[in-house]
Amino acid sequence: MTTSLNSDPRQDARGGEMTLDFRDLVVKALGDMAQPRFLYKHDYTFLAPDAAINASMTLMSGTSEGVIFTSPTRGDIIAGVASYLASGGPLSGQGLMDVAKEAYIESELATEHFLQPGDRVRHGSSYLGNIEVDVVAVD
Repeated sequence: MTTSLNSDPRQDARGGEMTLDFRDLVVKALGDMAQPRFLYKHDYTFLAPDAAINASMTLMSGTSEGVIFTSPTRGDIIAGVASYLASGGPLSGQGLMDVAKEAYIESELATEHFLQPGDRVRHGSSYLGNIEVDVVAVD
């Protein structure tokens, strides 16, 4: 499996190098269905209401570390806390995590870490073939 962004390699790995195979991924994703724990549209929901993958669902394994998301650095965390305090802290009516996430996303957008209009993402796989996606701006 390979992934590239604008012809720059981002991932080159064999399926056997995945952290979890699909069976283990399903067990991890569906193993704890005692209560809803996946946040969707500001509410917690079950990933699979029947605790099983049915015919209308797709299981995707994702990509290797660093291809899309990188964890916030210590500097990002400090900036998030500073943003929270600058917004009024507990008196602002906003939660620390909400303000910190917003500050982190703004920082990532400013540095163009996320995909930008004009970017081309290519994914290649021995069994699935190739997929190329051009990123466009939405008006």
